[in-house]
Amino acid sequence: MHERVHGAARDLSRGDSQVEQGKAKILQIRNYTLRAWWAISENLMRDDQSDLAAQVRQFAKRMPPSMTEREWLTARVIDGTQPPRTRGGPSR
Repeated sequence: MHERVHGAARDLSRGDSQVEQGKAKILQIRNYTLRAWWAISENLMRDDQSDLAAQVRQFAKRMPPSMTEREWLTARVIDGTQPPRTRGGPSR
């Protein structure tokens, strides 16, 4: 994990923002998942479960964006929640 964090930080400092190979598949899966949640919501509406349908739609709207591991690590480096460590070994 240490090397992946450093790799993401290094790429960020160089301005290297290449699209990763699996990104298209991740986006495809996310779109499929969103469509499935919306279908569930529609079924609930047909079954007169409008409150539950609204909760399902709200849940789907709040789904975080799809990210590869490198994108996720880069975002953590940027916002400071996962600063790159300069020394090896596990954190405590």
